[in-house]
Amino acid sequence: MLYQDIQLGDIDLKSQYITLWMNEQYTEAFNILSNNPQLDSKAFVAECSNLIFQAIMAIEEKYDNDVNGFLALKLTEYNEAIDQFKQMGEWSAQIAYVVGNFVTHNNKTYLCIQDNINHEPPTGAEDEYWVEIMLNGPEGSPGLDVNLKYAWSGAVTYAPRDVVYYKDGLYIATQASLNQPPSDTSEYWNVFLKMPRAKIIVSQTSVPPDELYDGLIWFRIMVPLTWAQVDAKNVTFEDIDNMNQTWAFIDEGGW
Repeated sequence: MLYQDIQLGDIDLKSQYITLWMNEQYTEAFNILSNNPQLDSKAFVAECSNLIFQAIMAIEEKYDNDVNGFLALKLTEYNEAIDQFKQMGEWSAQIAYVVGNFVTHNNKTYLCIQDNINHEPPTGAEDEYWVEIMLNGPEGSPGLDVNLKYAWSGAVTYAPRDVVYYKDGLYIATQASLNQPPSDTSEYWNVFLKMPRAKIIVSQTSVPPDELYDGLIWFRIMVPLTWAQVDAKNVTFEDIDNMNQTWAFIDEGGW
């Protein structure tokens, strides 16, 4: 079949055809061809033909006839890849590592980027199997060489440098001991840290003088009256109000 180029008189019809085609008005577009026989064998629809050709090629390249199965396969592959991202502990020459495994080696952490076995992570060098993912900062201050044992107990045997809490402070053991209470003058303990005591006492009677110390808080409460005590006083409620007595629940039989 021979094709010829369009003529000047066909330009308007070409514009109408392309506009209808691009707006998906295919019936109207084909009517232009049917109603204008002079357009036969004229290649003025190249733009539309190219679009159709590109659409067909995209379908051929991208189409999958088992979309659900394809997505399920990709989901499985994704989950398997995620499962490989896990800490494998200290590196070992006997373990086969896969992409995504983490190991520690020489106080550093490495990520496996290629399956391998018996390939030691490098130190300060590029590698095709491992990549270092942790940077070392400057060394910090040394810690205290002590062992915290919490509250002191007479039933526990303590070793040197054990730290316990007793009364108003922390004490550190200077030698092994059993049932030796910490104190400021003890030969078994030294003061590690003094902490001011703070205590709140709520009682009817005052605190004995030998128990007073800075920081102590004492709340005094009044003794409530039972119904029997009220009856014995032979007073009215107005009299009780005038006495400024405090009412409190005592038991099932009174207030």
